[in-house]
Amino acid sequence: MGEMLRSPRTGEVNDRRLLAAWAVECAELVLPLYEATFPGDPRPRRAVEGTRGWVEGTVRVGVARAYGASARVAAREAAASGEPRAAAAAHLCAQTASVAHLAGKALGVHHYAAGAVDDVSVLPSPPIPLPGSAQV
Repeated sequence: MGEMLRSPRTGEVNDRRLLAAWAVECAELVLPLYEATFPGDPRPRRAVEGTRGWVEGTVRVGVARAYGASARVAAREAAASGEPRAAAAAHLCAQTASVAHLAGKALGVHHYAAGAVDDVSVLPSPPIPLPGSAQV
């Protein structure tokens, strides 16, 4: 099989694992906001757990992305229910799976966190510069 061409946003797998692990850590801080509002809905937690499994090598990226897509639906439903913080928390959980696929999606982590929490400084710093950011 030939070598695949990669976008700079895709990133190397080790960088994606570092960024996905960081995204999971951030998501775990906001997940309780969603679960307090929608206690019976496991979709955002499954996205986080699926991404953690991908980081650990026990889950394929396609499975993690499917969990992420399901969490994205939960986020849209939360927004439609008038729960913007819960929606942002669910979007952040979904975004973890996107980071497993494309490192550039890590840029969305703080974006969604800002909708869920009042102060994003409570989130851990990224382990490496975010692809496409002005960080040096």
